Amino acid sequence: GIATFPRPAGDAVGLVEAADTAMYRAKQSGGGIRVWEHSLGDGPRGAMRSRALNLPPAPYLADPARLATAELQELLPNGLAAEWNALVVGRDGQVLTVALPQPNPAAIDAISKVTGFAVYPVFSNPADIEATRKRLRTPTGAT
Repeated sequence: GIATFPRPAGDAVGLVEAADTAMYRAKQSGGGIRVWEHSLGDGPRGAMRSRALNLPPAPYLADPARLATAELQELLPNGLAAEWNALVVGRDGQVLTVALPQPNPAAIDAISKVTGFAVYPVFSNPADIEATRKRLRTPTGAT
């Protein structure tokens, strides 16, 4: 829908100008506004595309060893965990909380597809993740 800003528009040009002003002010304030562009040049098969959004950063987990358990690691195949240096630190229903060394959409997508869980990423020190992952994957009593 269109809202007029700052006052009702009396003609089409005024309405468009007011809507543009309102849209740009809303975008500037960070109110979660998405702007869609229709690719008219592509004809009737053109797709609606979202412009890139600045997503908030995921939380940082200072001590992944505190939350990770051997049982949680069984939810993520060892090869995938090693490839992405990923550590499962929590599960709530169908959502896994996974510690990663850095933002990585490809890792999140791969983990979700392989496990069948939604993935909530948190970020942590790569050395801490790797050490905890290796410690939890080592059978009890092995050196």
